[in-house]
Amino acid sequence: MNASNVLAVMETRGGLNPLNRLLVSQGRILAGSFGGELIALVYGTDLDGVIEELQKQCIDVLAVVRHPSLVYPEAGQMVKAIQKVHSDFPLRTVLLGHDHLGIETGCLLSALWSSSFTGNCLAAGISPEGDLFCIRPMFSGTVNAKLKIVGQRPYILTFQPTIEKSPPQDSRGCRLLAYDFDNSDLEGYPSANTVEILGAETDSSEISKARIVLAVGRGIGTAENLPSIFDIAESLGASVACSRPLVDLGWLPSKHLVGISGATISPKVYVALGISGAAQHLAGMMSSELVIAVNRDPQAPIFNYAHYGLVADVHEVLPVLRDEIENMIQTQ
Repeated sequence: MNASNVLAVMETRGGLNPLNRLLVSQGRILAGSFGGELIALVYGTDLDGVIEELQKQCIDVLAVVRHPSLVYPEAGQMVKAIQKVHSDFPLRTVLLGHDHLGIETGCLLSALWSSSFTGNCLAAGISPEGDLFCIRPMFSGTVNAKLKIVGQRPYILTFQPTIEKSPPQDSRGCRLLAYDFDNSDLEGYPSANTVEILGAETDSSEISKARIVLAVGRGIGTAENLPSIFDIAESLGASVACSRPLVDLGWLPSKHLVGISGATISPKVYVALGISGAAQHLAGMMSSELVIAVNRDPQAPIFNYAHYGLVADVHEVLPVLRDEIENMIQTQ
């Protein structure tokens, strides 16, 4: 079987969010290189909105699986839905989000097909020799590695939700295919019924829209130093963001969080103060146009992504930064 098609498994409740844009964009590149079609899979019940959005994108086939159990699916159910598509469109590669559902689904598919699974990818492509490769962080995000994907197909990749411009809209005529999903597909599932996903209020719209972001990490020392950060941010017309430890410590609410478990942003200027740069945080800010980092550890991973870096204690830099801003304001 000379499989050449690519399947992008959408995050159905997210509309055309950063992850879905990334999966469609990467899938289009790979399908074009393989000479196959790009299939996008959506699942659940209330799908009209996401279907309308995806039909405008550069997708060849939109596979739709409607069933109440797929609103909050288990990985085993997702595998059965993917197998339905695979039976009609032999797959060379499957693209999923790097979240709990995508990781578990990818692992199950890999075991079922005895195929290659690579997680936590930032990008993928085809080498001049025709080999599939991916870029993924390694060693706690201190380096990005380019990996050649080998092993049995279909290849399975999971992607971090980085900022990606909307894929170009085209008039190729996306074909809409509906797949049945009945009680026989639910055999053995669900082992648990998800009624609702609850979480703290996470209105990250302010930092998502900000042109300038001051992001703070554990390196600021104590919560008592936050007021000066907010004062500087106000002077700059900037928003304040943070890394995971500050939310876990209760210093800032989760609406300020940037990273895999928070917001994915793309500001004009991103200033990282006392942030080491764990992979989970970097995934949320790597698309910033200009990154300025201040950290006293010269080996901090954040410096690998910064356009300008200063090895210094944040507490020494803040007074200077505040004075410079005040001088700028007075001279205007």
